[in-house]
Amino acid sequence: MKKEPGKQRAVCLVYGQTGSGKSVLARAVSQKMARAKRAPLIIVDTLDEYTDFPAIDLESLKAWICQNRGADYRACRVLCEEEEHLEEAFNGIIQAYDTCPGPVVVLVDEVSYWTKPAYVAPGLRQAIRYGRHYEINLVCVSRRPAETARELSGQATELRIFKCIEGRDLQYFSGSLPAEVVSKLPALGEHESLTYTFSGAYIIQPPVKIVQQG
Repeated sequence: MKKEPGKQRAVCLVYGQTGSGKSVLARAVSQKMARAKRAPLIIVDTLDEYTDFPAIDLESLKAWICQNRGADYRACRVLCEEEEHLEEAFNGIIQAYDTCPGPVVVLVDEVSYWTKPAYVAPGLRQAIRYGRHYEINLVCVSRRPAETARELSGQATELRIFKCIEGRDLQYFSGSLPAEVVSKLPALGEHESLTYTFSGAYIIQPPVKIVQQG
């Protein structure tokens, strides 16, 4: 996709098994991003797990975004249990941009509920295809890399990957990452992660502090 001047967006994918720390890391990444961009943070709470964040109903999301544009830090969650909920959430984000332009950060928990190798739910597809125009920055969390549609991973600007030993997932990474990077994944320690940017740089991060199940 051709980049539009002044509308650079981030798409970070966080991969890890249950208990790896992926949810803890995704929170930290999305919160840091939201503060840096002075953008509202919206959590698409697929499994009703982010209960420490205030819940906003889908009908009120557009107004909430406009009220919190440019704030130092504001965050909320929307519970999305069906594809229709997800589509309504992203429609609200886009409509808010039309009314009061500015960036948002959207953390999509358990993105594998909304994407398969050859399928992306309509709401998420809209955010992937037109997110740069509407300044939608994405942080997506998944347990299974191989279940992520290339339509999403092809837009990624950064990957955060926890220890990976599953052959299918390693093969998936081999399709887009250098062999040197893929070889590091099975050797990562507990709660360690590897950060890869598509400039070709990577770094192994120290273990995240687990304060809850990730």
